Amino acid sequence: NVLTTISSLTYQGKSEEIRKLIHYLSRYLRYMFRGGLVLVTLSEEIDFVKNYIHLQEIKFPNNIFYMIEIDPGTEQCQLPQFLVQTFVENCFKHALSVGTMLSVLIKTEVINESNETYVRIIIEDNGDGFPKEVIENINSSQEIEINDGERVGIANIKKTLFLLYKENNLLKISNCEPFGARVEILIPQKKEVSNALSSG
Repeated sequence: NVLTTISSLTYQGKSEEIRKLIHYLSRYLRYMFRGGLVLVTLSEEIDFVKNYIHLQEIKFPNNIFYMIEIDPGTEQCQLPQFLVQTFVENCFKHALSVGTMLSVLIKTEVINESNETYVRIIIEDNGDGFPKEVIENINSSQEIEINDGERVGIANIKKTLFLLYKENNLLKISNCEPFGARVEILIPQKKEVSNALSSG
């Protein structure tokens, strides 16, 4: 898609946009192919997400509004690579349409629940939201069954979080009022990460 956009921009003589697009693409690829890396800091993941959004802004000018609010106490939180990115990509895939403005909010904060400390990551968009059956399936404490290929990534994230932290309630999805999708992720702090996934 990016290469197609670059090709289109060459015919329009937009050399500055092409330069920016190549810059963002190179950063995108460097992050994607970091060998053997499983955990990254929240700060690194957010930088990657911003880079991805910049790529989309060039492709869809004047169609994207985003806001990122990062609690200073959460920047060094370790989390699985592509955790936030997967949901942001879903925002663009399911909520962006021609002629409408896509709004994306990403927010992080430190919270305490049941005498445990977590970093909470919230991702919201202004699209049509999640289908009811997907919400029930993902939020269930049972084994996840997703037949819709487009939602497999969400199911895999829930499984990954369980493998890492041995908690089954770390991912919750819902719909906003009056419209939009909401994702809430909890990352336990001061807890030893399982060896089920490891770097290298």
